[in-house]
This record gives sequence, structure tokens and C-alpha cells, in this order.
Amino acid sequence: LFAEAASRLMADFDSVFENLRDHVAKKRGHIGIAALPSLAAGWLPHLLAQYKQTYPGIHIELFDSNSDRCLDLLQEGKADVAITSPGNRIVEFDAEPLFADRFYLVCPKDHALARFKSIQLKQLEHQSFVQLRKGTSVRQLIDARLEAIGIRAEGLEVEQLATAAGLVAAGLGVAIVPELTLFQFQDKRLKVIS
Repeated sequence: LFAEAASRLMADFDSVFENLRDHVAKKRGHIGIAALPSLAAGWLPHLLAQYKQTYPGIHIELFDSNSDRCLDLLQEGKADVAITSPGNRIVEFDAEPLFADRFYLVCPKDHALARFKSIQLKQLEHQSFVQLRKGTSVRQLIDARLEAIGIRAEGLEVEQLATAAGLVAAGLGVAIVPELTLFQFQDKRLKVIS
């Protein structure tokens, strides 16, 4: 009986050490990534495909969420890393900047602003906006910049960039969007201005 129990115990130890070796060699494991939807849709897929090809045994869990939720997932231990925009809460975490993103104006091709190659924010006074809902990192940045020059952005609020693109194309306003999201605005009815 002792020999049988010892044999099972040795087999269990072998299995545990095999799993540890696989984990260290990145053959098995799990990584949780929380990312802004624009990054999860545009920037990350290619990188994740490369990672999966190199480490096929690693299970990737991707959370596409707004900035605050990304940080919540990190704090809760559901995500190992968050790729999000800087904000007030970022000081709670170890953070590294990855890149800076420029903003662009998107308007219908027949809009009065479409004739310009570039615009100044002051030119957006009296414009109707299609914008992401309040609380998103993009909206907070845009509102702060516009309010600093006395412009209050009014218009439609949406959850998704694809919806914003459709509304702008229909002539319901202009949108200010980060460069990383421009793939959502590839519509022949739209003009992108720096």
C-alpha cells in the first residue's frame, strides 16, 4: 500500500514540475489584458496573433473596456496588464507610456470645414458634435481642450466609434478622434483633417 501511494505521489510531483517547467518556458499559462476598445480593435490584434503563434499554450483573456474599467480589472487581479490612456487614477499603478496619439477632426466631405487641410480648435465654435459619452478618456481630453478656449461641445453622444462614423457621415455633426481610431472612419463620405 505504501509503495502504491508513494508511486502516485511521485507521479503527481512529476506532473507538478512538468507544469512548472512548461509555465516557465511559456508553454502554458494565462494572461489577462485590459485595453481600450480602440486599441483592442486596431492595434492589438496583430500583436496578439504574433504572441499566440510564438506561445500557443498561453491562454489570452482580452477585456476591451473604457479606461476606468481597465484599471478596475487590473486592481481586481482579473487583468495582468492594462493598456489605457493616462488619467487621474493612473498614479495608483506602475505605468509606462507606450506612445502619444494625435487627434483629428472627422467631418462629411461636403462640410464647410472639409476644405481645410488642418484646423484650429477655435474653428469648431458653433459646430454640432458627435462624441463619445462622458466619462470616456477621449471625451475627457477633448472636453478639457475645448473648454479651455471657451467652446462647449454639444451634440449627439454615442458608445461606439462605428456609430460615431455613421452619424458624422449622415451630416449630424463633426467628431474629434484619436489617430488610432481612424480605421473606424474609412468611409468615402468622410474627410479627416489634422
